[in-house]
Amino acid sequence: MVARAHFNRGISQEAKGRLRQAMQDYTDAIKLNPQYSPPYNNRALLYSRQGKKKLALRDFDRSIEVDPTNFYALNSRGRFYPVDRADPKRAIEDFERAIAANSGFAVSYANRGFANEKLGNKQAAIADLEKALVLGATEQQRPVILRSLKKLKKQ
Repeated sequence: MVARAHFNRGISQEAKGRLRQAMQDYTDAIKLNPQYSPPYNNRALLYSRQGKKKLALRDFDRSIEVDPTNFYALNSRGRFYPVDRADPKRAIEDFERAIAANSGFAVSYANRGFANEKLGNKQAAIADLEKALVLGATEQQRPVILRSLKKLKKQ
């Protein structure tokens, strides 16, 4: 599939710091196959990094519209809400859908835990953060999760 090749090249370009080329590859993949969800998500992440919030949200929405079980896109859009839109309740909805699509994806549990923490849902936050650790949170997430758990358990 040619669209997938453009998408994969976009990932490679992004990893090399060639963001303009990555953006073009994601856009080309979308043009070649508008029903292929991953390039919308990755392009949305680039738009978000550029501060183009409306374009990012449009692409997150489109990625999920094309594939409602794309847990990467659901997780990405969920993170977009509390960070860029200050809407942790909406974020939790997306994290819950991401978890329903892939219950082994630790990142979604961690993110839902952080959103629950923001909303003051202490027990839900603790449960989610502990689940993320059990499932294998990334090395980057582990210290942040452990700090949050320590803080939550002191309260």
